[in-house]
Amino acid sequence: MPKPRSRCFCILNQEGRKNIRAIIASLVQFTYNDSYFNGRRLEQEPTCTPQLHATYNFGRGVWLPVSGTYDYGGRPTVNGVEREDLQSNTRMGATLALPVNTNNSIKLYANRGLPTRISNNYDLIGAACQYR
Repeated sequence: MPKPRSRCFCILNQEGRKNIRAIIASLVQFTYNDSYFNGRRLEQEPTCTPQLHATYNFGRGVWLPVSGTYDYGGRPTVNGVEREDLQSNTRMGATLALPVNTNNSIKLYANRGLPTRISNNYDLIGAACQYR
């Protein structure tokens, strides 16, 4: 498998009294792999991932972040032959953090794959307990 090298750039980070907004872009580059399946050579184009994040603080430890991301690129080439595995996926998600006491909180989260092309078509819901 090609080894990824990631670079992340924060384009905008605004903090207000009750909210935080951020725009982040990341670029993941991959090295080649000469030991792919049966000695084949695997190469992969970089993947670009712009992200939007907005968080609202309701006070008293209750906050709600909403995020969106779009992944594009990453087309693999095996022994010089391009494959049709280009990534083009969009995801949206939200988390609600609720304090239980000074040291514990509960997080309820959900995210959904919007129009996806390859491998990111799933929905996720869950809950987590956090000790802070």
